[in-house]
Amino acid sequence: MKETGVCPPLAGVGGGLRAKELYVNEQGQLAAETELGPVTFTKPVAYQEIEGKRVNVAVEYEIYAVPQVVHRKKPVLTSGRNAKNAKESILGNTVSAGNVCPPLAGVKGVERDSPHVIQPTTNPKSKIINLSSTEIGDPKLEYGFKVASYDKTKELVIDPLLASTYLGGQDDDRGRYLTLDASGNVYVTGYTESLDFPMTVGAYDTSFNGGYQDVFVSKLDSGLTSLLASTYLGGSSHDYSHSLALDASGNVYVTGLTSSSDFPTTVGAYDTSFNSSSYNVFVSKLDSKLTRLLASTYLGIAGPTDSGPSIALDASGNVYVTGFTSSSDFPTTVGAYDTSRNAYDIFVSKLDGRLTSLLASTYLGGSSDDYGKSIALDAGGNVYVTGHTSSTNFPTTDGAYDTSSDKYYSDVFVSKLDSGLTSLLASTYLSGSSNDYSHSLALDTSGNVYVTGWTKSSNFPTTAGAYDTTYNGDYDVFVSKLDSDLMSLLASTYLGYSGYDYGYSLALDASGNVYVTGLTSSSDFPTTVGAYDTSGNYNGDYDVFISKLNSGLTSLLASTCLGGSDSDGGRSLALDVSGSVSVMGNTKSSDFPLWLVHHDTSFNGGDYDIFISKLDGDLSATSVVFMVW
Repeated sequence: MKETGVCPPLAGVGGGLRAKELYVNEQGQLAAETELGPVTFTKPVAYQEIEGKRVNVAVEYEIYAVPQVVHRKKPVLTSGRNAKNAKESILGNTVSAGNVCPPLAGVKGVERDSPHVIQPTTNPKSKIINLSSTEIGDPKLEYGFKVASYDKTKELVIDPLLASTYLGGQDDDRGRYLTLDASGNVYVTGYTESLDFPMTVGAYDTSFNGGYQDVFVSKLDSGLTSLLASTYLGGSSHDYSHSLALDASGNVYVTGLTSSSDFPTTVGAYDTSFNSSSYNVFVSKLDSKLTRLLASTYLGIAGPTDSGPSIALDASGNVYVTGFTSSSDFPTTVGAYDTSRNAYDIFVSKLDGRLTSLLASTYLGGSSDDYGKSIALDAGGNVYVTGHTSSTNFPTTDGAYDTSSDKYYSDVFVSKLDSGLTSLLASTYLSGSSNDYSHSLALDTSGNVYVTGWTKSSNFPTTAGAYDTTYNGDYDVFVSKLDSDLMSLLASTYLGYSGYDYGYSLALDASGNVYVTGLTSSSDFPTTVGAYDTSGNYNGDYDVFISKLNSGLTSLLASTCLGGSDSDGGRSLALDVSGSVSVMGNTKSSDFPLWLVHHDTSFNGGDYDIFISKLDGDLSATSVVFMVW
């Protein structure tokens, strides 16, 4: 069948999927035979909010023939009518109005809305349709939902789900970092105990190497439907990955910790010898297809395994790594800012892109324990580092926003060094009177610095007009913005509610809006109307949260929870050029929400599996297009 036109690609999905068969399988899942192979959609979920609690409503897929196919993009609230009238009630969304894609020659392309909300007037026996369709000759086949009885005075929401997949084997798997390439492909790294962690043919290393954990690096397509590449990386002992970055050619740099004396290194690398019986930092470089180990080196003795290093690349392809070390002989370079260790000290190191030379390396810290958690570079190559410190004499600079410790166990710090790591250009505390921890930072186009983490301080610094200036209890997420010289706190807000809320990762979109992910036990975590899931912690023990604030941190533009019936947490997020949000973390939930999954639809076992999910920039679900094969 010749196509004379195509529907426009949707955010994060590409040109859509073409289906030649649509059916409901024995598990009650919607299944489609597509050009990518079989695709399975998880069972639908329907719920109502009644007296502040989420009440589930029985719902199932139904496939039936209809006389026509209606195209629409925007969510429509339909009232209680039969299927035919429901279709006819969609006003204004016509080809002539210019807001839907035209039909192809003999092919109908239909877009799925999200979320689908049925107003209180809806007849509970109605078949709710128009979420997606496919055409197989004549008549057309569509799928919809058949719902059981429910409270007709309350809104009923049929969960739209989203692009989402598990990733893991039969044992414990932990994801730590996610990034995207220029095509939107998703790279993730972390560590696994699974001997059957999914690998791909021709990958650098397809066999588990022994010990308790191996590093994994995996690459998925932008729609999370295909595992494009996946490899182990490790030696015969414990290996943990915590961060990765891509260079301009798409090569993959990964860093973490290893206790393997036989961790793979390459000829000519900076350091090919394991340094002691403790954990060593490693830095490794793989090609974009994960088939070759291009370079790999050890880099000094590290701190505990639960807080590994962070990595960033400059415009020339040089590699910067930060973390913390207990070693008095961690490699430093002549002329570096600080060549003497105190207790646990932060390290900041710079290697060339081939990992053959240590170009610069310095300690950073005070007389007590200091922990480097995240690193970023500005347009001039200056290096920003954040983390937390228990040092009352952590180095700060004249004129910095806060030069005094609050003398509690843990304060946040933000520091700026020159590209050669010889000078501390700026450094400040950022803290209240209790424990404060920073975990991620990002820079906007003006060089302003955004930081997130969590705080137990009721007086953590906030700014007038910020979204939330009141401490909510237990640990709250904080999001703060400083100027590039770290002299002024431009904006700062709490984010959270009555439970424990932890911010692990943040990223900025092209407009400067701030996205944050982490985990929450707050059943009343702030969510927004129209977001993917507004049910807070009703899903399980901990839930993932993803929140979007404006650049001034005065407004919560969008916020959603994400999770199954057990514990789930977000660890890393990134945005593609279209503004879609990819988030990765860990889940214990066998019912973690999935949508359009080709790679892995089942929880694989062990304590945790990795999840990867994709939402649009407004944190609703990513749309999907079906076209006839």
